[in-house]
Amino acid sequence: MTILVVGSTGTLGCLSAEAARAAGHAVVAMVRDRQSPAAKRLQGAGVRLCVADLKEARQLDAAVRGTTSVIITATATLSRRDGDSLEAVDGRGLQELITACIRNGVRHVVLVSFSRGIDSDTPLARFKRAAERRLENSAMQYTILLPSYFPEKFMSPLVGFDVTARRARIYGDGTRPISYVATADVARLAAICAAEPRGRGAIPMGGPRAFSQLEVVKLLERLTKKKFALEYMSLEQIESAMSQTSDPLKQSHLGLYRGLAIGDAISTDWAGEFGLTPTPLEICIDQMLGLKREKSKSIEQLSRSLS
Repeated sequence: MTILVVGSTGTLGCLSAEAARAAGHAVVAMVRDRQSPAAKRLQGAGVRLCVADLKEARQLDAAVRGTTSVIITATATLSRRDGDSLEAVDGRGLQELITACIRNGVRHVVLVSFSRGIDSDTPLARFKRAAERRLENSAMQYTILLPSYFPEKFMSPLVGFDVTARRARIYGDGTRPISYVATADVARLAAICAAEPRGRGAIPMGGPRAFSQLEVVKLLERLTKKKFALEYMSLEQIESAMSQTSDPLKQSHLGLYRGLAIGDAISTDWAGEFGLTPTPLEICIDQMLGLKREKSKSIEQLSRSLS
């Protein structure tokens, strides 16, 4: 068995490739630059590199040829290269990749999309849902992972949540529950599914407990013993901004913020079926802050005190 990972130099893709390799599978990472830090890290883990660009359809047949399964985590939401766009990567790129998989006899495609509870009509959502439908209507085996929000990204300065500076931007009123799910958990499940001969259909993924944005802030304040400065972006402000911009990337980011305002609570039914234990948000926060649990009061105790 050979597993190809597309999007392998992003955090999720890199972790997926490493998880598949750790399980003993032959893994190929599709990269654009062999010299990038992520590519070198993957090589160090025993992953073979294949140079190709998702935007270049003519390169995709060679990339997928001879692979058993393909894990797709690629997206242009955090693009750093000229020519990358949601349309070029999440739109045409994913469609051309699926076509190449069909044409070259790939057995199983694992697509990482995002929760269908995050339902704003944005370019990103349209492209991802189109890729999902393409797989559902194909003759290939497929698995579509539908994770809720990654704390590593949605508790970061990228979205106005700066743990180091003790500042947080709250979307909506901050009271709606969100099933934050660890990036590493999604990577582990992607690797497990890619190794299976049969697809699992669509799998919603959430963490072991849903937290509101304000509950997350309280946890952090109790842990750090420092007050966070809060600013709010109301649902009305988000929707107004969405209607006023024609930029596909801005619209898509605002749609994700709208999902935070509305909430996205997901059950953890997915975990038991695969023998996995979802990582508690408290552990994710520990890792984000670089804390050692034995030197701090357990955040899990703080979490229970807020329940």
